[in-house]
Amino acid sequence: MNKSSPAPSQLWIALPFFIFGFLHLAAALVWLVLEPTLLTGAFYRPAVIAFSHVIGLGFLMSLVAGSSYQLLPVAFENPLFNRTMARIHLGLHFAGVPTMVYGFVQWQMPVVAVGGTAVLIGFGLYIANVTITALRPLRRTPTTVGVLVSLVALGAALSVAIWILSAKLGFVRVHDPLTLLGAHTYLIVIGFFLLFLASVSYTLLPMFLLVPLPSTRRAMGSVQYLAFGIALFIPGQLIAPALLPLAALSACLGLGLYAVENIAAIRRSPRRLDGALRLYAANLGFLLPIMLGLIIRALQLAGHVPTFALNLDTLVFSLAVFGTLSCAILGMGAKIVPFLVWQHRYAPQLGRALVPKLADLVHPRLLNTLAWTVPISALALAFGVTTKADLIVRLGALLFCASVVAFQFNLFRALSHLWRSAAKPFPPIAPRTALKL
Repeated sequence: MNKSSPAPSQLWIALPFFIFGFLHLAAALVWLVLEPTLLTGAFYRPAVIAFSHVIGLGFLMSLVAGSSYQLLPVAFENPLFNRTMARIHLGLHFAGVPTMVYGFVQWQMPVVAVGGTAVLIGFGLYIANVTITALRPLRRTPTTVGVLVSLVALGAALSVAIWILSAKLGFVRVHDPLTLLGAHTYLIVIGFFLLFLASVSYTLLPMFLLVPLPSTRRAMGSVQYLAFGIALFIPGQLIAPALLPLAALSACLGLGLYAVENIAAIRRSPRRLDGALRLYAANLGFLLPIMLGLIIRALQLAGHVPTFALNLDTLVFSLAVFGTLSCAILGMGAKIVPFLVWQHRYAPQLGRALVPKLADLVHPRLLNTLAWTVPISALALAFGVTTKADLIVRLGALLFCASVVAFQFNLFRALSHLWRSAAKPFPPIAPRTALKL
């Protein structure tokens, strides 16, 4: 497989996922501007559950799926197992997510079940496709091992979701639905999204920084600590709360090693960070409060400290989603999408025409601005959640929404090269004049 030439069919699978995801992020932020109590009010209500699925399924999972189909075959050094399965997943995801969100808003569990079935089948195809791709043959790298463990966490989170929905439909009885909801949320956010982010960064960040991975041992250690934390978290959340502090400590060690490895790679880079990479690097600043929140919440659930912050789950969710994950995804997205467009549109014309540089496909000043506005927006949202101040949440969401609109404008500029080439023919070579004796 040629690493420098992405398959066009996979590109046209990845881009719809990206666009679908960014549109859902914009929709979620507009919704948050109109209804800031989604973060400051009670979390176990239809609107909040619908909002979390717009963020989790519509935004985050769409971006993860799109990048998986395009970039993981490169990271695994194996071709994608089956593109048809990926296309079917795309269709099921596009149909299932809006149906689920509508069902949650109206609190109609049969509608949720219809949309959830489509999403679940799509996830099943995704897990099978990525797993088989990784195993043909298996190359034991931090990226490969971390992605496979994150898929196990995704499978566990989906199983818990099926359990919750079955209880809502009256098929099974659940003693404490909030415990299951917490297990589902933490498995998705920590077990899947954050572990997936850390694992993929060990391939993408060195590639964009033009440096080797500083320490494969440290990167693998971060994956192993996160995996151990996830393995302890499942029984700890469901039947043995005494395991939760150890699970949180292990997960925090994994996140800490991820931060150290990223910082080491950035410090070794011979090039200055552009706006996209500075936006990505901002995700590291949110890890410390996330780790503190995880440990405190685990101690609360285990009964070691009093529950002095009832909205701690929402705070950790906000820091993880709007802070770490959004900064990382938007930063890498600002690098990946132009790179894929350039490879598809201009790589075949190298040596045949004058083609634009990769940096010409984006607005550098706009990305430099986003490197500041997105983290500030996330901090404002976290502060609004902590103080339960609707006005601060609304202002943070407005700034975040403006940032996403600017990001989509930058994305559209890059995508416009797919239908409007900027390549120019080489200037004609002037004929040589005969020398006079």
